[in-house]
Amino acid sequence: MGAGASIQIDEKTSNMLKEETMKPMDASDIATPRGESAKAEVIRLRALIAENAGKSNESFNTSSRLVPETYLSASTILKQIHSKEKSCVDIVKASLQRIEDTKVINACIDVLTDSALAAAKAVDAKVAAGGTLRKLEGLPIFVKLNIEGPNGSLVSASTPGLLNFRPNKTAPIIQKLIDAGAIPIAKTNMPEMAVGLNGKSPVHGRCLNPINLDYNCGASSSGNGAGIAAGIVSCGIGTDTAGSTRIPSALCGIVGVRPSKGRYATEGVVPVSSLRDTPGPQGAFVSDVCLLDHVITGDPLVAYNKDALKGKRIIIPHDWIKFKAKDGLSEDVQKSLDLVKSALKSAGAEVVEDVEGMVAVLESNKDTWAVPFLPVPVENTYADLKAYVDRHDDLKMEDMVKFDSAMIAAVYNQKEGTAEELKVLFDKRDEGVKRMEAAYQEYLKANNANFIMVPACAQEITRIDDENEGKRNFANEFLFSFHMNECNNQPSMAFPIRKVKHATSGIPTSVLLYGTNDQELLEMALCLEQQEVLL
Repeated sequence: MGAGASIQIDEKTSNMLKEETMKPMDASDIATPRGESAKAEVIRLRALIAENAGKSNESFNTSSRLVPETYLSASTILKQIHSKEKSCVDIVKASLQRIEDTKVINACIDVLTDSALAAAKAVDAKVAAGGTLRKLEGLPIFVKLNIEGPNGSLVSASTPGLLNFRPNKTAPIIQKLIDAGAIPIAKTNMPEMAVGLNGKSPVHGRCLNPINLDYNCGASSSGNGAGIAAGIVSCGIGTDTAGSTRIPSALCGIVGVRPSKGRYATEGVVPVSSLRDTPGPQGAFVSDVCLLDHVITGDPLVAYNKDALKGKRIIIPHDWIKFKAKDGLSEDVQKSLDLVKSALKSAGAEVVEDVEGMVAVLESNKDTWAVPFLPVPVENTYADLKAYVDRHDDLKMEDMVKFDSAMIAAVYNQKEGTAEELKVLFDKRDEGVKRMEAAYQEYLKANNANFIMVPACAQEITRIDDENEGKRNFANEFLFSFHMNECNNQPSMAFPIRKVKHATSGIPTSVLLYGTNDQELLEMALCLEQQEVLL
């Protein structure tokens, strides 16, 4: 099969799959043996799926049954439950059945069947009795595998040292959602320690893109992205260090938000970097992430305002695009940018494209980057992980650092130096962060702009059978998300353009929006989502 070939499922196979002839597959089936090449992995996966489907390898792309025709928003699901149009038990059972029907994508690792159904029965009893219903009463949600909660659920972070870790703890952000009535229905897949460029997990197996199984589904919060795209739930909570909520959302055609640092507590989250980590919401619609953001932060619920974009000024920083996208933008990506420009203008916004200076902003703290070509400031990741381990009596650091991946082991190397030397190093880094924050704010102020927009990817999404998959992921999917994650007040969002799809994969294109105020960014995105040209 040549590069770029698209395998389409035929009607006979589609009907067969709908009749649930697929046999169960577990993580040991899908997991990638260490050292296996990309091509060998895909050949093995195709053979496995074909065997389970009772069909030839041409059934690999089963997207006709893996992606719903329409998505239900969180508010619609809540309305159905609270109005008694549907029972919460039926809603939860439908989500559980959808997990079963789409298990080939390997999005859900710990399925919380018993607790979810028990919670759903309690919701139905409350509705029947006319009790006071909470904001999220009965809403099924996802929780990523590196976040604690609900109590006793798996927190493996896809690493051998945490493979059976089930703490009786719930992260504060998840507790807020549960206290508001949300029902965690599954813990979702991710790459090891939330560090990676695609959906590979060494212990749970690769997560696959339900839109087209041949193509990358993103990286860290891949299970959330794939599962929401597959219509299992409307929304969930992931984490973002350098694109981990946004890129899998972009590659799966949903919304993903990186909030400003500090708005979402990181307690109860297996860390990558205290400098750059933050949990963040993912959803089928902007309204879904607005709802989760409201409950978690306590900030006012962002509501649709038809005038939210009037008078706003948006920069498309072509110097950044040209600097990073060496091969330019594909026709489809450019078309998506043009479509969003049209939508912005029709809503009363001004779009500016001839502004220089964004590359200077991005490189304003370059002297603190650990590696010259990678825009990541020096970090103390070993100390961050040790602080997490020390809060749990049943964890030991010597077990934690037995990573499957040599790359992950390198990421968590203990920082060498005396306390004084490290203080000098990190003081310099922190000054660099302040310098970048100031440069970004000044860039927007000098241009009287409210936010900036860039494509999520420059070209077609990377195929998972590409022998240079990781390199291509880095050079395409992560071009515009690695920067500025160390700064405090730079919220960012992956916004899907479902009307414009990448030509070969059929995956919707997406743009990244960067702002300075979370609620303003959410309000503008909510308004943008409703523009007729995008619907």
